[in-house]
Amino acid sequence: KEMEAKRRAIAAEKSRNSNAVSQSQVAQNRGGAVEQQAGSHNIYQEVKGDLVQFRNGGVTHFDDGALENKKYFLIYFSAHWCGPCRKFTPGLVNYYNETVAKHPEFELIFASCDRSPFGMETYMRETNMPWPAIDFQKLAQKSGIRKYAGKGIPDLVLVDSNGNVLADSYRSEQYLGPEVVLHALDSILTKGSSKDVAQAR
Repeated sequence: KEMEAKRRAIAAEKSRNSNAVSQSQVAQNRGGAVEQQAGSHNIYQEVKGDLVQFRNGGVTHFDDGALENKKYFLIYFSAHWCGPCRKFTPGLVNYYNETVAKHPEFELIFASCDRSPFGMETYMRETNMPWPAIDFQKLAQKSGIRKYAGKGIPDLVLVDSNGNVLADSYRSEQYLGPEVVLHALDSILTKGSSKDVAQAR
């Protein structure tokens, strides 16, 4: 028993050290994200040609050319069948409309967790979503976007143009909620830097 306890203690210490190193590396990567933003525009490339929007009573193709120069993206995982999502989304619409007018350097992209295109379209129509969404038929192919999803919704993730995570509704397994991400975005947009937020995570 004593040997087993020692082995477990050593394994736990190794795990802690490993986690500390990986968290430090993640923080450094996120901290250096702004300097790299002139790079490959991973998020733009990931969604290019596969975005739709709700307009004039229906879902139509979204002209995504303007996204190429965006610095920050909010990815919104949500669904019409989710009560907390429907409660949160109207406030998010207001936040988006107010913020994007002052800070055109960011965009929000809706990644639907609905069970059908009809569910997604109904949700977009009922909440009058002003932002683009990934075409429902293309979602399954979007592993580069779906990798950001947490275990539940509503889930907001803030990334830079290269896909580095700057803020998340989840910290490991803990659900912090989407409001935390909006506060982080506000901080970045008002200070003009993601470093402070990355260091605070």
